[in-house]
Amino acid sequence: MLSLGMSVDVLSIKDFNDKVKSYIPFHEVSIKPRLGDVEGQSFECGCGSSHILNFEKHFFISDGGMFKAVFLSPDCGFLNALKLKKMFSRGIENLCSTKFLVHEPNYGFDSYPDVSGAINQYLDYFKK
Repeated sequence: MLSLGMSVDVLSIKDFNDKVKSYIPFHEVSIKPRLGDVEGQSFECGCGSSHILNFEKHFFISDGGMFKAVFLSPDCGFLNALKLKKMFSRGIENLCSTKFLVHEPNYGFDSYPDVSGAINQYLDYFKK
């Protein structure tokens, strides 16, 4: 496990998949969560850096309900499960993270839920 200032749990793709199995891939969500008020806040990433959440650079992949969501940070190559709002405090908490396996079938994810299908919605980004 990588040790960061706030200590991010960096998991294998299998363990990450198990943690987010109940999350709904964004392209299957009937009502998109309102996430706009967290844009511009910083979060610790599995890559070891802190990033500012920006929806053009961090892709919303799946909705975990209760202000939890998975974002892909393609520039550093990590997926992060984030808690976007915490009780009695501001800031984004990183629940866990994993390396984005861009060359693996389904990016290393199980076929259900369709996380790879959500990531595929952003494929134009990777063709730049």
